[in-house]
Amino acid sequence: MIKVFVKSGSGSCRSALKWLKAYKIPFETVHLKDLKMKELVHILSLTDEGVTQLKTQNRGTNTANSHYIRTLVDESESFDELLDIINENPECFKAPIITDNNKLLIGYNEDEIRAFIPRMTRDVQWQTLTAQ
Repeated sequence: MIKVFVKSGSGSCRSALKWLKAYKIPFETVHLKDLKMKELVHILSLTDEGVTQLKTQNRGTNTANSHYIRTLVDESESFDELLDIINENPECFKAPIITDNNKLLIGYNEDEIRAFIPRMTRDVQWQTLTAQ
């Protein structure tokens, strides 16, 4: 089952959810503030750069606070500590985070999200395109 980790007020999250619904792909939505340890470990296992890949850049309304939170993440010594930081400060992390058993997409990209279309559906679409 695909899980989409979202944060409030994110246009990218709304776009990803709209895209998944348009393609009738079943998914579960989880707010970043409700992220569980098992989910965090799974997400990190699929990244190339670990937690660095999840942090936002120096954007936002309170960049001093964002910088402070990113520093806390860099210095966190345990998964429990990291999970608490993410749960309490979801605005400092990229969203959506879309995952299934072996795929991960951080942020919304209309081309890359296609990886979540079931293989059989992609094959049918490809055959339809090549038959024309």
